[in-house]
Amino acid sequence: MSKLSGKEFDCAYVEHELKDHRKNVSQFTAHAKTLADPQVRQCVSGTLPVLKEHVLIAKSLTADLKNGSEKEGNKR
Repeated sequence: MSKLSGKEFDCAYVEHELKDHRKNVSQFTAHAKTLADPQVRQCVSGTLPVLKEHVLIAKSLTADLKNGSEKEGNKR
C-alpha cells in the first residue's frame, strides 16, 4: 500500500480492514462458544456486535469508494 495514494490507497486500505474484520468476527464467534472462563466469554460476546458493525461500515465505505461517492461527514 505504500506505493498507493488517493482513492487507490483508500480502496486498498478499506478492503484490507474489511477482510481483517471479517476474520475477527469469525474467530470471535467460534471462541465465544468454546471459552471456559465466563468473564472472557462475556467480553468476547460483547465485542462481537461492535466487530459486526465495523464490517457493515467497511462494506459501506467499499461500496462508496467503488462508486466514486463519499458519504456526508466522511469528506476530506
